[in-house]
Amino acid sequence: MKTVSISELRAHLSEVLRQVQGGTAVAITKRGKVVARMVPAQRRASDVSEIQAMIAEIDRLAADISAHWPAGVSALDAVEDARGDH
Repeated sequence: MKTVSISELRAHLSEVLRQVQGGTAVAITKRGKVVARMVPAQRRASDVSEIQAMIAEIDRLAADISAHWPAGVSALDAVEDARGDH
């Protein structure tokens, strides 16, 4: 996945959008931390290898989330915290 800062995105938006349209996912950073991801619009997978690549990317994202997930915090706790449902 390609990474660009917000300032780079502003300066090169058309080029980044062309890359995303071409199938490249882009992580957008602010002060070095990923704040968003631009991914190609959903389309039908054309073959088994493409589906396997999508599953591998989902697995990679899940591992990334797990690696940064705080110990002792459940998914329910995180959702309630984000909603302000304490």
